[in-house]
Amino acid sequence: MLVRSLKIPPAFLFLVVFLVFFGWQLSQGPSHEHAPVDVSPIPAEAPAENKTPRIALMTFVTEERSYHHLSLKSKDRKSNRVLLVKSN
Repeated sequence: MLVRSLKIPPAFLFLVVFLVFFGWQLSQGPSHEHAPVDVSPIPAEAPAENKTPRIALMTFVTEERSYHHLSLKSKDRKSNRVLLVKSN
């Protein structure tokens, strides 16, 4: 009824109602009704004496051949072969 009399789109009305509800939820703040959380620090593990060093290898591809480049290249070769076969 309100939507018809004021010519308000239903989507806009729904958006306003949602934003009002969402803003109200955010204004309530966090709930502190739960039991307090223990914030004491976790004891660190004793350091291991004989750890072996780790080695990381990284490789980089410096060629500009991407999947698209290879795909187009193979299509070009195929089309050239088809043209050569038809011309013979």
